[in-house]
Amino acid sequence: MTVSMEIIRRADQMTTEWEWGWGRGATTRLAVHPPEASHSGSAFKWRMSSIRVAPAEFRLAPLPGFQRILMVLSGELRVCHEDRHEALLRAFDQDRFDGAWNTTGSGDAAGFDLSMAEGVDGSIVTLTLKPGQVKDISVTHALTPGQRRTIVLYVHAGRVEILLNGTICSLAEKDVLLLHEASASGLVIQYFFLSSPVATRIVQAVVLY
Repeated sequence: MTVSMEIIRRADQMTTEWEWGWGRGATTRLAVHPPEASHSGSAFKWRMSSIRVAPAEFRLAPLPGFQRILMVLSGELRVCHEDRHEALLRAFDQDRFDGAWNTTGSGDAAGFDLSMAEGVDGSIVTLTLKPGQVKDISVTHALTPGQRRTIVLYVHAGRVEILLNGTICSLAEKDVLLLHEASASGLVIQYFFLSSPVATRIVQAVVLY
């Protein structure tokens, strides 16, 4: 198995502010694959962003051929998929939906967005560390021939030290760690050891592609 690690610091992330109707917000680009792809448009396999709505009504740009997962990290969002369903999302709730749907919403919240092209699958969970706590995490998947996996750790609040394959990485608030893995096929297990002197909340996203 081949493994490569990448850290994207908060200072290196690009944020775009927007206005729609009477509200406003901002989208911060965290990661995209392939790396040379634009976050706008649809020439990517997957992308991840953090969002801030403060407070606002919003409309998501249509993304036909993509699945999206939206997780609220703080605050509250009401999301409406025309002729489909509505969802009231509070902290750490998530909604998975087709990017082609006509989607609007409103609220005052921070969130995390994962968009995936056809043939790509992914998931989002949150990890919580109490002050002084050490937590061991394992991520296990059975990969098919030619399939890749990327594990993403995004520090929503706090800071963390991560022991990974004998290397210690320190992440501050809003920093991102990406671990890209490729294997011929079979069961792939990755272990992380997390520790922090302060209360910390981390978003863990996994993408298979």
